[in-house]
Amino acid sequence: MLLYISQILLASWMGSYAFGLYSFAWAWVAILATLAGLGLAGTAVRYVAAYLAEGNQALNRGVQAFGRVAILLSSLCTLAIAYCVVLLWIPASPYRDPLLLAFIGVPALAFLHLEAAYARGYHWVVLGGIFEQICRPSILIAAGALVALFFGSTAAEPYVLLCVLAYLCAAAGQHFVLRHRIAPTLTPVQPAYRRKEWLRFAFAMLLLNGSQIVRSNTDLIMVGAYLMPNDLGTYTAALRTSTLVAFVLSVASVAAQPTISAFHAQGRWVELGRFIAQVTLCILGVTVLVGLTVAILGHYILGLFGHEFQAGYPALLILISGFALVAPLGPITSLLIMTGRHYPAAGVHTASIGVNLALNALFIPLWGIEGAALATASSLCLSNIGLFLVAQRALGFSPLRLMRGKGAFSGVSPDGDGPLA
Repeated sequence: MLLYISQILLASWMGSYAFGLYSFAWAWVAILATLAGLGLAGTAVRYVAAYLAEGNQALNRGVQAFGRVAILLSSLCTLAIAYCVVLLWIPASPYRDPLLLAFIGVPALAFLHLEAAYARGYHWVVLGGIFEQICRPSILIAAGALVALFFGSTAAEPYVLLCVLAYLCAAAGQHFVLRHRIAPTLTPVQPAYRRKEWLRFAFAMLLLNGSQIVRSNTDLIMVGAYLMPNDLGTYTAALRTSTLVAFVLSVASVAAQPTISAFHAQGRWVELGRFIAQVTLCILGVTVLVGLTVAILGHYILGLFGHEFQAGYPALLILISGFALVAPLGPITSLLIMTGRHYPAAGVHTASIGVNLALNALFIPLWGIEGAALATASSLCLSNIGLFLVAQRALGFSPLRLMRGKGAFSGVSPDGDGPLA
């Protein structure tokens, strides 16, 4: 919620045009930081937790040291390539200066994600989220308020720099706290490395997480490419508001992962089916409730960004509809990942990028930001249908049985040993 509040304040301080420039720059930073992360954040959660459980201090030290070095090198290479592309290919674009400034934040964001993953591996859930979810937007809000109050700037560049500063402070603070908490848990032993094993798993995580981040920012980039920055600013406000509905699915999916993994590892398929049914019904109910609330109040909520942002209300309704349509499938991505089907899930999400690009290229010239919303909602639905087909074939997943209270899996054997072939 604090992140959303920071977006409202930034938009109200900048206006739709500058907010569009700001949003375009940070959409690219989100993509580049994820790619620079090499999937090692998702890898760290799994292996740090495993090595802690095994008491293997050498490998625990090794996976943490390897992650930091790999992401440092990857971030610097990504940064160099990004600067070359912008300087050579878009010298006269209004997006040029915001992009060049925002790219400074790529290494900080990549490290923020990596070390948050280390914290989650140690089961320090609050530490794993507090610096990005609370500290960073708090710094941005405080610094932005000072700039708006004393300088009255409505340009994008000062606020882009403030966001970079907020990321750098959050990453440095997280690193300092985490190192001091981890140090007492580690014995002075020589690090051991299993680079090939870690990189194999990281590749799957990069495909999965990278494709999700790229797809979730594709519409912002396409709107920026086809329309004016003020249109992008308006669309961004609608998109950020719609994520209030998607937040329910996101949080529930992440929270459900440990339980899904435990039931799967123990072969408790009946309990897993019941658990998925409970989570999905909860997601569906809350999504419908929040979705209706945001749809009814959406025009007024967008007005908090500024009067000009209320033009994004039709796009907001389309985006809300997309999230509501996929709610009956529940935490399907988490289900596939935690049951060892991460490669098919990654394949579906990767394919959805091409679908999203094609639909945005088709719909935006026809219907503007409403076309972008329709393209995003359609690609979201299509990708979830693909995930459902994978889950149905591999696990016997059946949302129809789930909705009728008969369990989540149509192909579970009577003794609960697992899905029937």
